[in-house]
Amino acid sequence: MKDLRGTHAAQVRSAIFRLFRLPILTSTNRKKNVKEVLAWKKSEEVQNSYNKLFDDNVIDNIVKQAFPSFADSDANDNELYYDICVYTAAVCDIILNPIHPDVECSKKPLELRFRRFKVFYFISISKIQLNLLMKLLFSLGNI
Repeated sequence: MKDLRGTHAAQVRSAIFRLFRLPILTSTNRKKNVKEVLAWKKSEEVQNSYNKLFDDNVIDNIVKQAFPSFADSDANDNELYYDICVYTAAVCDIILNPIHPDVECSKKPLELRFRRFKVFYFISISKIQLNLLMKLLFSLGNI
């Protein structure tokens, strides 16, 4: 599963760098060079990219670049597309968030963001369906 997560995160990372035209980190070992990662995340280009992340269609554009076979398909599986958007938002937050000290998409930070964004994304899409939100929170054990 780690290889699949790494492959998909790399696809999203590449799409972020292409879409925002960000400078690539020069360190070969990004995990250990925390100072370089934090300096990169505090650069004006990265902060501007992070601020634009949740503007209209930005996540959708990243999904289309990262997963072109899905974007080009005629599959109307809204739930799958929703999950891909949430996953993409989670990866984007790890990579661009100036508070998160790493750019590697480790399992725990990715899972935490996925759960958080899944609820936020759900609320923004279905404001009318409060009943479904209550069911979701109940199933997660938060009620």
